[in-house]
This record gives sequence, C-alpha cells and structure tokens, in this order.
Amino acid sequence: MITLQELAAQMEKLCPLSLSEACKKKGMYDNSGLLVSRAGGVNGVLFSLDLSRRAVAEAVHAGCDCIVTHHPAIYGGMERIYESDVAAGAVYDAIKRDIAVFSQHLNLDLAAGGIDDMLAYGLGATSFETIDKLAETAGYGKAFTLAPTTAGDICERVEREFKTRKYILYGSPDKRVETAASFCGAGGSDAAAYAGKADLIVTSDAPHHVIREIAERGGALLLLPHYAAENYGFKAFFAKMKGALGARAKAEYFEDERYL
Repeated sequence: MITLQELAAQMEKLCPLSLSEACKKKGMYDNSGLLVSRAGGVNGVLFSLDLSRRAVAEAVHAGCDCIVTHHPAIYGGMERIYESDVAAGAVYDAIKRDIAVFSQHLNLDLAAGGIDDMLAYGLGATSFETIDKLAETAGYGKAFTLAPTTAGDICERVEREFKTRKYILYGSPDKRVETAASFCGAGGSDAAAYAGKADLIVTSDAPHHVIREIAERGGALLLLPHYAAENYGFKAFFAKMKGALGARAKAEYFEDERYL
C-alpha cells in the first residue's frame, strides 16, 4: 500500500507541478494534481489518458482505488457533478466508488521524458531542440533532424509506433524529409508559427488556417489523433511509475481503442 502523498511525491519527480504553474503564469489554463481524494491508502493505480466511465469501470474490475490521467478530470467549465453528464459522470462514478483521481497535464506535457518529448522520439528523433523552453530541461515543441526519408515513410512509422491509421497527411507522401518539428496535443498555433522552418510538422487538432499556412510555405503537415499522439507518451510515463511503485501498489493501464 502507498499513501496519496507518497504517490504524489513519486509523480512529482517525473512531472513537477511547478511546470503547470509556469504555464499558468504565461496565461494558459491547467488543472493538474490531486482532483479527487479518498481516505486511506492506495493498493492499485490505473493509468488512463482520460477519466471516462470505462476507465472507472476498469479500475473497479482491476481492484484499483486510484486513477491517474493525463487530461484533467475536472477542467474548464465543469461547475457541477451530474451523473448524466459525460465528463462529470465519470467524476461522479469515481467518487461513488471511492476512487482517488490525479491528473498530470501540462506539467507532463513539458517535463523531460514527458508527452511532448516522447512524440518526437516516436517519430524517429534521437535528439532534439526544445522550441519554447520553460525550464532548463522542459518546454514545448521539438525540432529535430532525421536521416533522409519521406513523409510516407514517417506515416508508416506512425502506424507502427502509435498504433493508429487515423492520421491525415497534408502534402505528398513522396516529399523528402530531413527536418521535422512536433507539438503534442492541440499545437496548431505553435505549428503555424513554425511554418517554413521544417520539411514536416507534426501535431494534432490543427484548424484550416494552420494547414494552409504550412502548405503555402511548402511544408507538409501530419495530423495525428490527439489520443494516439499522447497515449504513446503516457504509456511511457506509466512504465516509469510502475517501476517506481514496485511491490507497494500494483499499476495497470487502460487504453481506449475507440480513439486510436
């Protein structure tokens, strides 16, 4: 068994909440940390990119009394907890089942070895430069070089590494790629600002004006499903936490294949 405080301290080593606070000072919104508490210790932890009713049901089935998510379980305009609501209903289920919930969002996006770093590694980077640094070893956006390849070859790599075919490539599959940039999550505005500086830019959730900005500057844009792009790095975080928890608490992973 592990206490909530001990679990929080272990995660703090990998994704300090100070990174989330640094983002807030720059005008970004976040809600990371312990969002739903419970009395007593934790015997099992389920890691899931989102808090969903399926994730809560899986935690109950696996005997886990704590869920750690990437996307905040309580976010933005959630003001009331209704059983019938999609997002709030999952929080309702967790409380009803006496399951604690942590969320590690922007702090895990930006941390060394976090979601943004792992996106670049998954695309084939062996090293990179951080485009927007918030700390010595943390920041958003990665620029890197690749051995000469094509956009089509990178799409094939995405299928292998990220386990998805739901990507969209704007540009020719035959386009030669030697320089790339990646931005995890909804990185459309950052991707637009980087247009013309890389052969290929990879992100998720980019609006049309971003697609057009990159295409008009002669680049290619690869849009990955938000879930698949971040699930890759969150699984790496899970593996580190599972090793850190050891025999003190079991660790399980829930992957929602609907979004891959």
